[in-house]
Order: sequence, then structure tokens, then C-alpha cells
Amino acid sequence: MDTGFVLRARAGLDVVQRQVDDLVRILRRLALRHRATPMPARTHGQQALPTTFGLRCAVWQSELQRHRARLAQLRERLLVTSMGGAAGTMAGYGPQAFALERAVADELGLGVADTPWHATSDRFVECLMVLGLVAASAEKLAREVYFLGRTEVGEAYEPQRATQVGSSTMPHKRNPIRCEAVIAAAGTLRAQVPLALQTMVAQDDRDMGVGMTLWKLLPECFILIGGALERLIEVFGDLGVNPDRMRSNLDITGGLVLSEAVMLRLAEPLGREQAHHLVMRIVRDSLEQNRPFAEVLRADPQVAAALPGTSLAGLLDPVSYVGHAAALVDRALLTSEST
Repeated sequence: MDTGFVLRARAGLDVVQRQVDDLVRILRRLALRHRATPMPARTHGQQALPTTFGLRCAVWQSELQRHRARLAQLRERLLVTSMGGAAGTMAGYGPQAFALERAVADELGLGVADTPWHATSDRFVECLMVLGLVAASAEKLAREVYFLGRTEVGEAYEPQRATQVGSSTMPHKRNPIRCEAVIAAAGTLRAQVPLALQTMVAQDDRDMGVGMTLWKLLPECFILIGGALERLIEVFGDLGVNPDRMRSNLDITGGLVLSEAVMLRLAEPLGREQAHHLVMRIVRDSLEQNRPFAEVLRADPQVAAALPGTSLAGLLDPVSYVGHAAALVDRALLTSEST
């Protein structure tokens, strides 16, 4: 039973690893295609600075690359036979017990455990915890698309077939049903991780109270992660990306998203602290008076004195302040290629 369970886990891992590989390849293509596509970076739920959609995709694929490594590393520990016999002593096999164990392992393409593991479930628990990590990343990606597809944001959205019904009553809706399915499956899987950890608290030399729990957990979690990854592959494989909306969203704040660039430029003649206080005051005036940031900047005598003849238009161009985003994409993809 235990060895058969290992074989089923191996088959499940094969599927999950293939799905993660597929998703990584899709995200790499998106990262290359949009390495220079500007969009708002968001921190604490608000626009922060300009970034690129390609860098966002590169970050996502990098996280999944680490999951690929984790999935590969756990195989050596998980994929071993269970040949301990009734109480783990191999007493029933006679003098050729070790040779028999090796022959069975070779026949099945598995490793040999150094000790019996009837009452040690850490191998399966590690597998479930890694699946939980993959599920958490899957849910994060689904929630990213869920947010970016909001009507008020409209920067990226889940694909929808021509025959797909967006809503049962509202024809204009493009409900992100695949992302919602991923969120539900991933949340259900992650909730199983504490229960999996509890199975490690086994008693004596065999404890089927925890063994039977694993019989439920492992198949269910493989089904959940497989379904979640399959839907993510569908979502990102044909993801709708709206660069124009990304660019226009950068202009929503009237230049406020470039306040750091202005502050750093003013820091050269004024010093960092004074420049920071000055820009903070101008930002506050812009918001309270409902005036464009650029207009308040140009009207401020301290700014005019500190930056005589300087074109503020260049400082307030979001495309000019994406930093090393494109180079970071290249570095991330090159690094993952070599691992």
C-alpha cells in the first residue's frame, strides 16, 4: 500500500512538473514580449512608480522556477519503497531481505529508504507542503489577473471564447471564472497543509490514524493543484493585455507617480531632506487644490530657482522612469535558463 502510494505520487508529480514547466514557458514569452511595456507598479494597493508588465511576468516566472527546483529536490526523498514488513524489521523476508528490497526498488524505478517509514510521514508531508507553495503562487497569479481585469483598471484580462457566457443575466460581463476556480482550488489545498503536518505526529511503529488521513489528503491535493495549474495555463496562454490602458493609468495621478524622480532631481541642488519636504508639500497642494502635479511644480518658486531652465516634461514622463526594468527581465530569464 505504501509503495503503491509512492508510485501514484510519482505520477502526480510528473503531471504537476509538466504543468509548471508549461506555465513558466508562457510567462517567459510574456516577459519578453512586454519587457518594455510601461504600467503602474503598485504598493500598498496604490500606484507607486512606473514599471513594465514584462518585469511583473519575469518575477512570476522566477517564483515558479524555484518551485520547479523544490519539486525536483523532493523526488529523491519521496520516491522510495516501503519494505519494512509488519513492524519495520523485515523479519518475514529471511536472509535475502536487503537483496529483495533492492530488486523491488529497481523493478519499480524507486530508491531504497535507509529505515522503515511506517510511522514517519515527513516525505509525503514535504510533498504536500511544496504543493501548498505552488498553490499559493497559483492563487497569487489568479488574483493578479482578477485585479488587472477590473473595469476600473482594465490592464489585463482572462480570455473569453466567443461562445462563452460571461454572465447569466448581464451580457456585458467578462467574469474571470478560471481565475476564480484557481483561487478556490488553491485556498482549499493550502488549508490541508496544517492537517498534513499533524500526520507527522504518529505513534509507535505504525499508526493508521495518520496513515488514513494521508490516503485522503494526497490524492485530493494533487487533483486540486492539477486543476488550478491547468486553468492558469489557459488564462496566461491567451491572456488579454492592454498596453494602452496601462499607459493611460500611469497618467491618472497627473504626474504624482513621478514624485520620486522629481525629488531625486531636486536633491542635487537642495539636498535630500529639503527636496523631500518640498515635493511632499507640492504633492499635498496638488491633491488638496485638485490641480495637476506638473502645474503646481511649475508654479512653485523654489522649484524654479532650484531647476532653472530644466524641462519638467522629461521628469514627468513615466516611460523615462522605469529604471532597469528591461535589463532585469533579461537577467531573470538568463538566470532561469541556466538553472
